[in-house]
Amino acid sequence: MKVRYFWIDYIKVLAIFAVVLGHMNTPFTSFIYSWHMPIFYMISGAFLKKEESHKVIILHSFKRLMIPYFVFSVIALIIEVFKRKLLDRVPLDVIEQLYGVIFWMDFEHLKASYAFLLWFLPSLFFARLILNYVVKKSFSLQVLLITFLTYISLRVNLPFSLDNAFLAISFLWFGYVIFQYLHRPNNSFNFLYGLVAFIILLIVYFWIGFPKVDISSKEIENIFIAILWSCSIFILLMVLFDKLCTNPPMKIVSIISYNTMIIYLLHPYTNNIGFIISSYYGSAWVFQILISSLLLAVLIFLKNIIERKGIKLYV
Repeated sequence: MKVRYFWIDYIKVLAIFAVVLGHMNTPFTSFIYSWHMPIFYMISGAFLKKEESHKVIILHSFKRLMIPYFVFSVIALIIEVFKRKLLDRVPLDVIEQLYGVIFWMDFEHLKASYAFLLWFLPSLFFARLILNYVVKKSFSLQVLLITFLTYISLRVNLPFSLDNAFLAISFLWFGYVIFQYLHRPNNSFNFLYGLVAFIILLIVYFWIGFPKVDISSKEIENIFIAILWSCSIFILLMVLFDKLCTNPPMKIVSIISYNTMIIYLLHPYTNNIGFIISSYYGSAWVFQILISSLLLAVLIFLKNIIERKGIKLYV
């Protein structure tokens, strides 16, 4: 029987809100960039089923991650071409950008258009495939492989966002390990884990402040602190939401949780519209997030209508 974990919906909602807010100029940027993307990797790692075959994971992950990657990369390039033409800016080198989309798939080669955030999808795709292989090994060998891949990721640039994938594997693996070893048979967590995680966060913060954990550009001051910080936040959120949210989540939470992918893919456009409108009226980022959220709500509503008509969307 499939078990429903209520706390995961709340973590996903908090994480996707942090992603949307993180791409705005707010006072919370440093804090958000210290954990928002690692949390998504950890969520994915926590629910990795090592008994699933590579074929099943490849097919499922390709539909869920790579189809949206290619579709929205094309959409992003088309919009960027017309935007530059409309604003009389330097034309986009479409051939170079397509090369980046097809071969490199990383932030550095996608940042010239709205495709800048799509690096996350291939990195997660390949990280899931590799981790599915790694977790079938002994624990000691898992540690060696994860350490080696993390070391390599910070020293090389590889096509297909593989270097980002190698870096992401560490966060996926820790998400997997945390869930496997801290999760009780009765589907709950010991409150002591959350307390220890909170103390660790306080120590790190008063020691060095918010650690920079930018996986897209691999700008990480200290990989050990980055992993410790991200794991502590993940554990703290799991324990808190597990203890506070014992009933099925509110409908709005379930809707947002179910639509995190479409929010991730479309928020750069809604954020930009919100920025233009809020700038015109001289308003702060709060007005920008309100506009962006409203537009995203409308798009989610339209997506759900399309799905109710039987049209399958991989977002």
